[in-house]
Order: sequence, then structure tokens, then C-alpha cells
Amino acid sequence: MRAITLLAAVVAAAQAASDLAERHRQWLEEEVPYIIIEREREAFLELRSADERDAFIEAFWRRRDPDPLTEANEFREEHYRRLEHANRVLGRETPIPGWMTDRGKMYIILGEPRDRESFLGAPGLYPAEVWFYEAAPRKGLSSPFYLLFFQQGFAGEYRLYSPRIHGPEKLFPALQFGENSRAEAYQLLTNISADLAHASITFRADESAIPGLVQDSVSTEVLIAEIYRSPIRAVDASYVDAIERNRGLVETEYLFNYIPSHISVDLLPGPPGLEEASFVHWGIEIEPQDLTLVFDEDKKIYYTSLEIQGEVVTANSSLPVLSFAREEFLELSPSQLAGVQARPFAYRSMFPLLPGEFRFRVVLKNRARNQYTILESPLSVPERGPGEVSIGVPVLLYGSEPAEASQYRPYHFGSERLDPNTKRVYAIGQSLLALVPVTGAGREDRITLALFDRDTSKPLGEKTGVAIGERGGEPILASIPLAGLGGGRYRLDVALEDPDGGVLGTASADFDVSPRSTIERPWSLRYQSLDPTIPGVVETALAEQYLRLEDRPRARALYERALRKNGELAAPRLILGRYLLDEKNASKAVEMLAPLAESRPEDAEVRRTLGDAYYQSGSPALAIPHFEKALSLSGPDVALLNALGACHAAAGDPARAIEYLEQSLQRSPDQASVRELLERLKSRPDPDR
Repeated sequence: MRAITLLAAVVAAAQAASDLAERHRQWLEEEVPYIIIEREREAFLELRSADERDAFIEAFWRRRDPDPLTEANEFREEHYRRLEHANRVLGRETPIPGWMTDRGKMYIILGEPRDRESFLGAPGLYPAEVWFYEAAPRKGLSSPFYLLFFQQGFAGEYRLYSPRIHGPEKLFPALQFGENSRAEAYQLLTNISADLAHASITFRADESAIPGLVQDSVSTEVLIAEIYRSPIRAVDASYVDAIERNRGLVETEYLFNYIPSHISVDLLPGPPGLEEASFVHWGIEIEPQDLTLVFDEDKKIYYTSLEIQGEVVTANSSLPVLSFAREEFLELSPSQLAGVQARPFAYRSMFPLLPGEFRFRVVLKNRARNQYTILESPLSVPERGPGEVSIGVPVLLYGSEPAEASQYRPYHFGSERLDPNTKRVYAIGQSLLALVPVTGAGREDRITLALFDRDTSKPLGEKTGVAIGERGGEPILASIPLAGLGGGRYRLDVALEDPDGGVLGTASADFDVSPRSTIERPWSLRYQSLDPTIPGVVETALAEQYLRLEDRPRARALYERALRKNGELAAPRLILGRYLLDEKNASKAVEMLAPLAESRPEDAEVRRTLGDAYYQSGSPALAIPHFEKALSLSGPDVALLNALGACHAAAGDPARAIEYLEQSLQRSPDQASVRELLERLKSRPDPDR
């Protein structure tokens, strides 16, 4: 059965390859066969269109670009130089293309050898070449080595020699050797070249070449396997697995440029006075080698733009609760880049969220190289009443720094600006800093913190206590030294206790300690979509979320609360005015909406809604200027033209009514009721006639 399955897979792959356009088949089978990962090859064959394959090829080279900050791709340029040399020079002795020969294959993979020695015309010796390469640890080639090629039969392709299969005696086809043929042949080769003799026994230059031993049977074959793996050793193929998973989330030109990232999603209480509101603080952290910038030669700056698109949907029904889109611009001088280029980059933001079970997703795109990454996380937001006691999951931090002013921003509480430890990894000897979110705690309550071995649950050291005191609803910062902990997996347990030691709530967070001496803290860009310290702003945001879920009673209650807190807010007035119109309470709607016409005179939606309110309250003449202003702001609109026609007719100006209604019918002829009204107006006798 397994053999049948494998055969079916081979047949399917062959069929997929046969369906490729010639340029794509040539790229896959003739240009990159030695440097493409098998998973990449499979993914390329599974793509659905020529445009996708073109985008994949661009992404393939971009992932191998050693210096993404420059326009040139040195890896691609060097690869095609090697390919051209292999076809032009290394295939001259044979009718097959040079890239298919043994020398061509090794040249394409390894490049130019440090030394090359040819042996032509030596007595009894096949034509041969010895190539010498230095060690390349980053490619998995830890020792210097030789490659030996020989022209078996004095004609055709130079074949890669194998010490185990061939042996030095096979390099002398016309000579007869005695019982110790290997040693005799080795001695003859030594007389010609010590390097040639060494390579005939083992390709490892750091290994003794003793013809009586059989060390070549392992070391040379292991070396050849390492050479074949070297082009793909450092290639991260995670982007391939992301193709199908993220298809439809990003455009084709981005689809193959997925970059990994670390994410933080933390549910924290709001600022003082709004502790019962839950805020989602989130971040995406990108390793320095994955953040690509473009250099502007004229301005001498490195730059890119980031496009951030996010959404929150209900967990069960996928109803949209919140969506946002944002574009951020990064510009760094060469000196600024030098200061951060070895550190990760983090984008951080926050938003309030109503209680419930949700799914949260953010797509972050880097336009400099059409790269993208994705944050995905479930969200479980509890229903909390004012003064309710609770403790949340601790947020592990790289550190904190004092801010100039007391604010509530993404990972910024009061006068402390925090750097969340997105990876949850600390270096040996560091101190663990944790943010513990607590609400409703009394002054006499306290937080206790304890460390445990994650694998054995063994406690490590004594508990640390932090008094609540005058902190109120602000999150609590606590530090625990990690001195004495070696590399490993650990857990932080936190508990909220009353003065008598009773436990009011517990939470925990996992973290690792790394043997590394330091962990680089990221540099960050933070975006705040709203200022929760402005009265009524948070209630308005939550009301909009309830409105999306069609929960009008809760939305209305929050809009009314927001307006009581801050009568200057436009959104609550507008929505509440619409509610009043739905309830046929037009006069109250006018009272609600009239202040908006003064504070937001250029808002077409305000003008339209206020016009509706005046018309429904029996004041068509007062509605006309608002509808006309809305029309001038929004452009030709059939509904506004009809509204103006109805208002002018009710106000006793049939000529103007006819003018607006005719414009409406020109734009949308299939309006039977409008046509009927127009005909009635035209059939009336003209008092001026």
C-alpha cells in the first residue's frame, strides 16, 4: 500500500510539473533544482495561476537576499552567474547542459573554489581536477575540504570521484597493481600531487589520508550530504505553510512573503474610573532580519510604510464587532538605524472591548518588500461590575521606564511605559518584571508572587508580596530576581489575598530562562485609536460594538451614558437622534441634533439626519437648508433629491419640487411613487399663469 501511495505522489507531481508554463518549468527544473527546498517545490506545483507562480519566484529570491536594505539581490545575481558559468564552461566536454554535470552541480552550490588544480597528460592517469574549499560553518560545512573530479574513459563528463566506490587505483586505468593496490596508487598520486593523493582517500582536508584505513566510507559521504544540504540549511520554509492558511487574507503579491512574528495579547482594566471596562492591549514583534526598509538616496533615509488591518468577530457566529485599518510610516536616518537594527521591532496598540467570546486577528503588511505577518488570538472578556474584585493574567515585561506625563496608552499606565516580553524569555541573572492587573482590591489586600519549575511544579524560593495600598485600580508592577535559576522552563503564579490570607483570585504565566547573556529589547511604534481619559469616549466605542451586534438596548444605554458625561460628543447625539426618529419623536430628535449642526456644520450625515427630523416634525421649510447642505457635501444623491422635492412641495414651492424630482428620475427612472408625485405637481394649475 505504501509503495502505491508513493507512486501516486510521484505521478501527481509529474503531472503538476507538466502543467507549468515553459518559463516556470525551466525555473523549477533547470535554474533552482539544487537550492530549492522540497516543501517549496511542492508548494510551487500546487499554485493556482501564473501570477501566483511569478509572485512565488520573487518571494523565493527575496528570502535569500543577504542584504534586503539594498535594491540588488546579491544571492540571485551570484546564483545566475554560477549557472551561466556552469553551462558555458563546465559542460563543454559533454552534450548535456553544464548545470546537469557533477562539476556544474557543485559549482552552482558552492561557487568558485579557493584553489583549482587540473591534471592532464599525467602518465596513465585519467584527466582529473581537484577543487579546494575553505570551511563554511554558516552553511554547515565545518571543515576545509577537497572535491575530486575525473574524466573516466578519457572522454565525456568529468564525474565526481568517490573514495569508497572508485579508490585511487581506478584513476590509473592502464596500470596493474599488486595486492596492496590502494597504497601503491596512493603513492603514485603523491608523486603527482599531495592534494590529489589526499582527495583520493578522503575529501576532508583536516582528516589524515591513510590508504590502509576505511575512514573514507563515512566521512566523505557525510561531507557530500552536507554540501547538498548547504543551500537550504538556513532557509525558513514557514512561509510555504502559510500560503494556504492565509490565502484570501492578503493580495497575491504579499501571499508568499510571510514573515514569522511574536505576539502579545493582554486583557487589562481601563484607567481609573473605568476599571470595569476591559481593554485589549496587543503587540506584534518582528525580528530585525525580517523588518525590511528601503533606502532613499536623495533624502539619505531608510523608510517603509506599514499597513495594519484588524478585526474582532464573535467566536461562534463570526459577527463583526470591531474593525480597524491604519497606515504608519517609518523613517530612520542611518545613525538611527544603526542604533536599532540589531533589535526587534514591535508595533503596539489597544482598544476597549465588550464582554463575550471573540476571535481577534491583525494583518500587518510591510510595503517595502510586500511582506506580511499575522496576529491571531481568542479573546474571552468577562462581564465586570463596578467595584468587582478580580485579578488578571500577569503580563511579563522586558522592563519599564518612567514617562513624562500620566497617561493611559498601549502598555502605558500612569507614569510607567512598559515593554511587554512578547517571547516570555529572560537571560540568566535577569529580574522578571510582571504587570499584575487587579480591580476592586482593598487597600489592605496584597499580591503574592511565586516561581515554579514548569516541568516538575516544584516551588523555587520564597513568595514575594506586594501591598495594594493606594494603587487603586492601576495595574501593579512586581519584580522578582531570577538569580540562581539556570536555563529552563518556569511558571509565575500570582494570587490576590485579603488581610486574613484568604485567596480572592489567582492567575499564572509561563516563561523560559535562556543561557544567553542578554535578551534584546525591541524598539516600538505605538498607536492609540482613542483617548480613554476623555469623558464618554470609551462608552461610545463600546456602544458602537453593541450596535454591530444589533443589541440596541445596551448600545442606547451606553450612548446616553456617554452623552451625560460629555455633551460635546457627536456620535452619541447622532445615533440617539436616529433612535428618536425611529420612535416618531421628531421634536425630541430636533433638540438632540440641532447642536450638532453648529459644532459640525460640514458633516453631511448630521445635516441629512437633522433635515429628516425637521421634516417629520412638520417643519419642511426648516429641513430644506439642511438637505441642501448635505447635497452639496455628499454630491448627487437620489434620496436627498427626493427629500428636497417633498420638502419644497410641502412648503408650497412646486416649481422647485419639480426641479429636484426631475433630477432624481434622471438618475433613477424606476421610481413609481416619485413619478406619480411629479405628475400630480405638474397637473396643478400655475397660480402665476
